[in-house]
Amino acid sequence: MSGFVAEIHEQPDALHRVLDHFSAEALYPWAKKLKDGTLKRVVFTGMGSSYHAAAPAVIMLEEHGIPASAVEASELVYYGKLDAQTLLIAISQSGKSVEVVRLIETINKSSTNIPIIGITNDAESPLALHSDAVILLHAGAELTVSSKTYTNTLAVLDLLARTLRSAPTQPALENLRLLADRMAEALPDWSKQAETIAEQLAISHFLVFLGRGPSRTSAMTGALIMKESTKLPTEGMVSGQFRHGPIEVVSREMVTFIFASPGRAAALNLGLARDLTQLSGQVFVIGNDQVVPGAVRITTPQHPAIDEWIAPLIEMIPIQLIAAQLAKQRGFDTSRFMHGSKVTTRE
Repeated sequence: MSGFVAEIHEQPDALHRVLDHFSAEALYPWAKKLKDGTLKRVVFTGMGSSYHAAAPAVIMLEEHGIPASAVEASELVYYGKLDAQTLLIAISQSGKSVEVVRLIETINKSSTNIPIIGITNDAESPLALHSDAVILLHAGAELTVSSKTYTNTLAVLDLLARTLRSAPTQPALENLRLLADRMAEALPDWSKQAETIAEQLAISHFLVFLGRGPSRTSAMTGALIMKESTKLPTEGMVSGQFRHGPIEVVSREMVTFIFASPGRAAALNLGLARDLTQLSGQVFVIGNDQVVPGAVRITTPQHPAIDEWIAPLIEMIPIQLIAAQLAKQRGFDTSRFMHGSKVTTRE
């Protein structure tokens, strides 16, 4: 078992671990300041999968009346405007990504008192040491493409968003623990299916990942880890954008993965999948038990507690396993990066 595959299989335990350590009480002061107007908005920042992971939390806060946005750290450090009424949520799994570190250093050198909550896997990292509050991911060592740290980031961001909007977190904690158990149960079947799917993708030249709402993070991160591990040209985007031009690139050599977990946009995603099967491209539907003629289903555990908010934690794992198998098939070692590194230290 490769290092990447081993780390994928460690995710249920890692998720249980971070849930056991999560403390909503530590975030109550920030929730109070958002409620009484001392803080006016929340800005999430990060790079790569850390940045993409913020999408569900942004949507959740916006839907509950708290202005929120996500800005890449590489943009925010040079073009963004922050003030003392902004709560900054900085996400970096290593806590050492160059753009996040530069942003934190710039803020700390300024005279503006901008509150920072850091989310990281390393308690001794620059991000952890220079934040007003820290949420640790407790994912353990991760040496290959992001898996455990990404899943745990999604979990703590879900709980953080619920806390900041003054909602109880205990039901969400119970649902996430259930999800971790279902994840562990599904891993053997996903592993077998990943081998079959990787063989089907042998002649593919271009992969596209599509998702809406909370699953936008799955589309973007799915594309990212596939690029990192398999070196295949890959793109991730919001499902609704695909009909606005990108649909023209569909061909027999293109593969589309559509995240369609049950939720308010599931029917739209399934409709897009049906249309794409008529255009000769290979189509995979993740997270929905409905049959789409001509498409391959990648099923995920179905349970009322696993709603569209936490579905991204579980719908990414089959993609991770497919990426690992496809990388092996193409002769790439997922523990090695051809042009970059696990932690980006150069802008």
